[in-house]
Amino acid sequence: MPTFLRSFRSLAFGGRMIVVGNIEPKNADLPIGAMILKGNRIEGSISSTRYDMISTLHLAEKGKIKHIGTAHFGLSEIEEAYSFIRSKNHTGRVFIDV
Repeated sequence: MPTFLRSFRSLAFGGRMIVVGNIEPKNADLPIGAMILKGNRIEGSISSTRYDMISTLHLAEKGKIKHIGTAHFGLSEIEEAYSFIRSKNHTGRVFIDV
């Protein structure tokens, strides 16, 4: 399932999703009925400010938002991590723990 749709489906009732810097001109599948029933909003942004990033990190610290990640690798496993990324068998982010 594409990241966009997974992100949308993770929204709570009344939740808002901000799409930052997506430059692919592809259309995204969007379940309009779910968006209406849950009262969700989707906004686009060409960039983000330092304040936006700090605010986002504070929300993550408080547990208000969570990342979508499929794998964690240690720094000593960096080659395996890159192989995993190149395989395209993941959804979301791949993390390198340092």
